[in-house]
Amino acid sequence: MPGEKIRRWSFFHDFDGEKQAKFREKLPLKKSGKNCYNYTITRRSLGNTEHKEVMIMFQTGSYVTYGKRGVCRIEETGCYFKETMHDSREYYKMKPVFSAGDTVYIPVENQISIRRILTSEEARECIEEIPRIQPEIFRCRQQTRLAAHYQEMVSSCDPRILLAVIKECYIKKKEAEESHKKLGQVDARFMKCAEDLTYGELAVALDTTPDQVKRFVLTKMNGEKSSAAL
Repeated sequence: MPGEKIRRWSFFHDFDGEKQAKFREKLPLKKSGKNCYNYTITRRSLGNTEHKEVMIMFQTGSYVTYGKRGVCRIEETGCYFKETMHDSREYYKMKPVFSAGDTVYIPVENQISIRRILTSEEARECIEEIPRIQPEIFRCRQQTRLAAHYQEMVSSCDPRILLAVIKECYIKKKEAEESHKKLGQVDARFMKCAEDLTYGELAVALDTTPDQVKRFVLTKMNGEKSSAAL
């Protein structure tokens, strides 16, 4: 369960139950910001138990996040592989916002790894929480274990957990610089991955650029006050 994984990181413990539930929410059931979508609810009777299914339909032009592809814009929806692959399923045709020339197709029915992007209000709340994030500083000389530690967190695609990854690596980087060393390769690789995903989503949500978001986030991590506003 995603919630069980989140509880492993101490920064999450500072929030009450209501806020935890809000942070674990992955799919929207209301209209907000740049995301427009429809949803239908069907019910199936399983003995004496009523089973409810929710199907979210993101509309053309809406922005979503899709795994390590980051923020994507839904260009259109259609049955693109019916003739060539005998696949009659409906697919989203998506364009990653920060990867020019790339196109992604994902079945509409498979929405495990796709979610709406944060609203501008949620993005600002996320950034304001940075000083309270206390990441677990995982130190291990075994590169495979270190990579597994980061991989589990990055795979969540949760912006708050990704910020914990960035902050953990940022702390390690400062420690390395104080000893006239460089940040380890595994740390640096996952730090960049977390930054690309996080800054991209926050940039689209706040209608700014990833570089501007990065400057603002680093200011927060250093405990400084920024004269600029997002």
